[in-house]
Amino acid sequence: MRKLIAFVRKNLVLSVCFISFVFMFGIMLGVGAFKKGTFSLDEEENKVIITCPGSFNAGEVIECNIHLSLVNNTTIYSVNANYDFPDDVIYESFGVDNTECTGENCLEVLETTDAGFAVINIDGVTGNIHVGKLRLKMPSTAMANTSYKIGLKEVEISYGDNIEMLDLNDSFATSRVKNNVATLSSLFVTNVTFDETFNSDSFNYNARVSSNVTNLNIGYELTDQNSLISGSIGSISLHYGTNVYNIVVTSEDGKVSNTYKLSIYREYEFNTSRYVYSKDNNYIYTGIDYGNIIIGNLEILSDNLSYSIKDKQLCIIYGGDEELLCINIINFDIEYNIVNKKIYIENNLTYQELLDTITSENIVFKLFDDNGEEVINSTVIINDNYKLKLYYGDSLLDTYTFIKEYLRLDENLIIDDSSMIIKRLKVGTTVGQLKSMFDTSGSIRVTSKENNLSDDIILKSGDKLIITIGNATITYTLSLLGDVTGDGMIDIDDVGVLYRYYRGKRSLENYSVMAGEITSDGIIDIDDVGILYRYYRGKRASLEVLK
Repeated sequence: MRKLIAFVRKNLVLSVCFISFVFMFGIMLGVGAFKKGTFSLDEEENKVIITCPGSFNAGEVIECNIHLSLVNNTTIYSVNANYDFPDDVIYESFGVDNTECTGENCLEVLETTDAGFAVINIDGVTGNIHVGKLRLKMPSTAMANTSYKIGLKEVEISYGDNIEMLDLNDSFATSRVKNNVATLSSLFVTNVTFDETFNSDSFNYNARVSSNVTNLNIGYELTDQNSLISGSIGSISLHYGTNVYNIVVTSEDGKVSNTYKLSIYREYEFNTSRYVYSKDNNYIYTGIDYGNIIIGNLEILSDNLSYSIKDKQLCIIYGGDEELLCINIINFDIEYNIVNKKIYIENNLTYQELLDTITSENIVFKLFDDNGEEVINSTVIINDNYKLKLYYGDSLLDTYTFIKEYLRLDENLIIDDSSMIIKRLKVGTTVGQLKSMFDTSGSIRVTSKENNLSDDIILKSGDKLIITIGNATITYTLSLLGDVTGDGMIDIDDVGVLYRYYRGKRSLENYSVMAGEITSDGIIDIDDVGILYRYYRGKRASLEVLK
């Protein structure tokens, strides 16, 4: 055991105790009381143990705990040891643990250097003792996954009433530099075959699955088991269209992160039990009118599925923007205006000429005269009140009535057929200007609260345009872009009402909502309010938004 170095204590009582201990220690040394390794304590069962963090970052200061472990309770007077660690590890400090012991009945530092320590227990705490904490600065140049052996050697304790001394075995702990690996060694996904074989250093994968694959399970193996993983793992549900899943791997030292992106497209298949649909020929019929196209009443397919009609196709859409499937619609090759189950035709149209203009698949068309008798002769001229009936197999799908008049609409008119609203008219448009956009053999009038308006009157949102052809009446509601309040002009009231609607503070009629859809994206948001306000303030020349 090293010689105990003298120290001066501020407290007189502690100083006296210490001097007494040194005096007794000297007497015992003189009479041969110290006989190393010859006493009843077994060195294999009684030891000083050092424990260090299992891993660390290069350049980090780590803290190792030193404990004295004894099988039987024995009064301990001193503990001494030298350090043993690589040259590039730097000693920071050693301190005894006083978290559970205060005052005189505690371990006290007698000597501490970068080579070792000596501590003394004046009043003799018995049993297992937390000796202290050794703080070391690990090399900043340490390579990942390198192990460092940190230990104590030449360990001695003095104990018992006779202050006996015992050499204990050396004690070591191993601490490893944390890894900087952030990859997967393998990736497996049930029900999916990606377009390329998995590679740890490749981070983007694409695949397509059929519509009946509703979920999958994502499993993995880490290249380094100590790295962390987060994101889409385990059981995952698939929606129609593109599903993007990210798996993030972070290295053990937290300094490297990689993201594996899985893009899995789930195909959409039309539900033929609900709609008449030929998958082979890609046609659909559902039942309302769209210009000269027969389509419609397409119910909401799911919470995230909707549809749009463009270029004589019906497109199923996921999430508002991703087209899953576009289907050709039954339509006439020439322009018949179809409104409210009525087909407007001109004179001398034969049944055969009508059939020649129809594009369809799996649908049977039958013509019936005004007495309800089926017309067999294809050369017959179609007259007023003849019926066109559409069948799928033996099932009657719909009936349309022919009106032997003509009705043509200007191609610049924007009509919402589901609500019969003519929208995006310009504020300042007169009744006469609107009428000029219709060519019909019938009559046209524009009303405001059932009062007929003369051609020089400025239109307002909410006015009605009524077309009468024979015994048929068609009514459109007008929506002028920006005229939210329906007074025929744009002012701060329109901006305020639109803002309160956007905030959910008030309701609006459909024609007013359409008047406020400045950006024409189908919703009212702060962009619509902002553009309308800037136009009112003269900061914009037009309400039309370029796309």
